Amino acid sequence: MKTIFTFTLLISISQLFSQTDPQWLFPIWFEDANGDRDTVYIGYDTGASSPTGFDEEFEDYIWIDTSKFNVVVNSGYPSPYTGNYNLDSGKIMEITNSFYPDADIDFINGQMPITMYWDISKLYDTDLPYVNILPYPIAIINVYCGANEPGYINCPNAFDDDPLTITDQSNPNYSYPIVSQYFFDGSGTPPTFNEPEEVLNSFYVILKPYQIFTGFLDLEFTNIVISPNPFKNEIYVKGDELIEEIIFVDLFGKLIKRNKVNDYTFKLEVEDIISGVYCILIKSNSNFYSYRIIKL
Repeated sequence: MKTIFTFTLLISISQLFSQTDPQWLFPIWFEDANGDRDTVYIGYDTGASSPTGFDEEFEDYIWIDTSKFNVVVNSGYPSPYTGNYNLDSGKIMEITNSFYPDADIDFINGQMPITMYWDISKLYDTDLPYVNILPYPIAIINVYCGANEPGYINCPNAFDDDPLTITDQSNPNYSYPIVSQYFFDGSGTPPTFNEPEEVLNSFYVILKPYQIFTGFLDLEFTNIVISPNPFKNEIYVKGDELIEEIIFVDLFGKLIKRNKVNDYTFKLEVEDIISGVYCILIKSNSNFYSYRIIKL
């Protein structure tokens, strides 16, 4: 009986590792206060399965030592081989055919603060399923904290808040620059892994196309019309989608104006600023849009 069990276990372990490299792969590295490190991945491939469950061809599902620092994605999914939720195993890749690859990322036994690193060049990769707007980044990554996280992460605390945006361009959402790392601050108390609910939705990442407005030719790619551009004192915004909020910032991310809208049209008055290039962020009921706009 022992021999049969060992043979079965070896087969299962051999299946834990993906067989195919996806079309686009984005590694995210983490280092906790003790210097312990771990890596997870989100990715895209036209041949991947739907954004749920486990894709044996592209994804990795591994055994983990829960006494050490680990990072896993979508830990709420059961093991693809047992059908049960296992505390000593988890996915390290989330590869889908979704236009917006995303994942819940969970920390296990990490000592705060934790630093997140990424390769900014991957956001310029033409293998992404988005419009090629090089030399601008083709994609951004938005970061949210889920409603179930325990409060130790310093980032937006619900999905209806503005996201942290990862790109090397000026950040339209917050006034601090995002270049190649981000800190998760905390009290120093590590999250535990005694119950699945304690680590689910630690934070959430989603890939989206980067949208930039440089002139009227760009209007055909969006559901938002902005005019005039360049402008003097007023900007008119009109959308096919319900516009919830408009945020106006300079190229360093400094907030100039923020208006709740909840309408399909809005006139933004921006008089007391110097001439130059600015960023306007528009939050609709289903999307975020960011554009460059020129003040004469």
